[in-house]
Amino acid sequence: MPPQPRAPSPPPRPWLVVRSNNGHSRILLPDGKTAQLPQQQPQPADLRYAIVKALVRRALDIFKTARGKESLVKTFLWHLNGCFPEVDLKAVGKATAVTNRKSWGRDMAKYDPRKAAVIELNSTIINNMARLYSTDHRKSNGTSAYEILEFEMTISVAHEIVHLLTGFLTGDSLPNTPLHLTAGGYEEPDHKDGPRGELGWYWENYFLGGLLEFWTNPKDVLGVNQAGTPYLFKDWVIPGRDELDSRGRRKEPEEPAGHQVLSSYIKSFLGNTLTFPPQLSHEEVHRDYLEEIVKSHETNVFRDTGSSSYASSSSSSGDVARARAARRMRRERY
Repeated sequence: MPPQPRAPSPPPRPWLVVRSNNGHSRILLPDGKTAQLPQQQPQPADLRYAIVKALVRRALDIFKTARGKESLVKTFLWHLNGCFPEVDLKAVGKATAVTNRKSWGRDMAKYDPRKAAVIELNSTIINNMARLYSTDHRKSNGTSAYEILEFEMTISVAHEIVHLLTGFLTGDSLPNTPLHLTAGGYEEPDHKDGPRGELGWYWENYFLGGLLEFWTNPKDVLGVNQAGTPYLFKDWVIPGRDELDSRGRRKEPEEPAGHQVLSSYIKSFLGNTLTFPPQLSHEEVHRDYLEEIVKSHETNVFRDTGSSSYASSSSSSGDVARARAARRMRRERY
């Protein structure tokens, strides 16, 4: 019988370390159990840490679905599930999340995610979620600001998990994502080492069937750190070299339309019914339309009466959706 490959060592206890300017907390992530935030205010643990735990566990659950397993290496997920990198709550500008990779070695059987990277989550958004939790986190009708943020930040953590895959496969912090592995408009042309791809956006485009963007109201006290209106945009349509328009000229790349993610889908997603791609409204919207409304300042910003002063709620379809999109800005993930 030929020699069998050596089985990897069991991962250590699945502790998640979350740091903030108030200290840090070690949280146990029980395998195979989706983290659920309690209906009542948790005592005495810091609520922000409980929120981060739920985001991490739900993001890991995405990769346990049949489609998720196709998009990620099983060995990588096995290590990550039991040994998630440290999460730092920091000011990260317009980003929801950022991954800082480190060189960790070459033996995949000894891969330790905690030595390979640190994930930074936008501390203002997490603080906002903690404020919203007790009064806003579950609405019977529509989608609350808390639920939108929970949906967005779960996808953001999953996005960063994909960045960890590059380091897992290379063992190094330096190799950039190949330039062709990105999505239209999301490559990084101004990077100090030259243009590079963006694997997180490439994964989102493949897995979600488009690019998830949250457009926010710049007049809100939290700026880009508020809950926004979620839209899913298809990737750019790149014509072939020989494709010509009606005037015989080479076709230009076509920016696709977007569709708002349905509130019912977000509620189902947060209820652990992980189905993909997301369910969308039928009404189309283009980025240039949203950007023009942002610039024009001609439309009032709508709020739900039950919305917290810390964040805007999502909008419904039709005229209200267009009005609520007024003066909104897109938030980024890196």
